[in-house]
Amino acid sequence: MEEFARNRETPICHRTLCDYQLSLYDISLIPLERHLSNRLLKLAKGEQRPFCSKCHFYVHVTENCHFDEHFEMCGEPIPCEYCELPFPFNQLEDHTKQCRNDQSSSNEKLINFILPRTKYPFTKEQIRIFIQNHRNQSDPTSIVEALAVYGNLK
Repeated sequence: MEEFARNRETPICHRTLCDYQLSLYDISLIPLERHLSNRLLKLAKGEQRPFCSKCHFYVHVTENCHFDEHFEMCGEPIPCEYCELPFPFNQLEDHTKQCRNDQSSSNEKLINFILPRTKYPFTKEQIRIFIQNHRNQSDPTSIVEALAVYGNLK
């Protein structure tokens, strides 16, 4: 952290593992001296989410959901028998119970699935328009990858 502050660079997690740009929230969670923390807060850009190498999606970090917890609980995704969207084994049973009775369109389910799994935050409408304009990308992983590139250009 001292190196980022000294070089006036945007602080990132680990260059070779996830290259995640630390947000204001992330920096506020790191136990640092006040002076260093204040310098880093000025350098933080912020909205990029960390990438999970297990499920191949980005993780929406909140006060209730930390990346380390997600990574520990995450596993190779398995497609739901109803919507065919990939979920980790430990979430699949709960999702399947809900999905079985969910009357939403498959497109709406896809949008809701992608919304918290993108590199940068998007609105439902932005994702809906992106999917309409990029019909050649139909699986969630390729949509999230394309949105990561698109979000970086915004």
